[in-house]
Amino acid sequence: MLAFVSRPGFNPNLFVTGISYKDYSAYRNDHDNPLFNRALQGRYPPGSTIKPMYGLAGLDAGVTNWERTIFDPGYYQLENDPHRYRDWKRWGHGRVDLRDAVVQSCDTYFYDMGFKLGIARMNSYMNQFSLGQPTGIDLYNESSGIMPSKQWKKPPADGPGFTATPSTPVSARASCLPHRCNWPMPRRSWPATASKWFPHSRANTSRWNEQTSF
Repeated sequence: MLAFVSRPGFNPNLFVTGISYKDYSAYRNDHDNPLFNRALQGRYPPGSTIKPMYGLAGLDAGVTNWERTIFDPGYYQLENDPHRYRDWKRWGHGRVDLRDAVVQSCDTYFYDMGFKLGIARMNSYMNQFSLGQPTGIDLYNESSGIMPSKQWKKPPADGPGFTATPSTPVSARASCLPHRCNWPMPRRSWPATASKWFPHSRANTSRWNEQTSF
């Protein structure tokens, strides 16, 4: 871990010899809550940061491949459902394959792939990237996010849906990068076939090749 920042912050020097009641009260009563470690404990929708992991899930489950393409008109629509799930790019990305979908952050491609995966398989694969659970970083009071499942969805499910701390998608994406620059996390168990999709991941230390690098 090279950088770890939570903003707004506070002056740690005030704690060295014992912070005064006045200064501590000012921090504690601050509406911006500077004592709350957002990088470690904040839970937010992970958004597009998890798309590479969904790409791996789709490849491993066989619902997509590197050649499969879809046409993105700017939205995704379920059969017999008038609702349109919008892509961030209003006019769409046109025809895209998996590589294009990750590079351009094409929402429509991943809406379609998520529908084909189904919630049970999405939950299973994302749990293998520690989404919905602590990463295991050696810092105190790490929060875990929420990885929705069929059981979670049953009443009385309430509150936010898919959430993660900022540390979680960083750790998950680092697993897919050439130099494996993340900290050890014993909770992670890779799919048996993960190494053929991401050959320089922790699952395999062979040479990173052009086909499987996004």
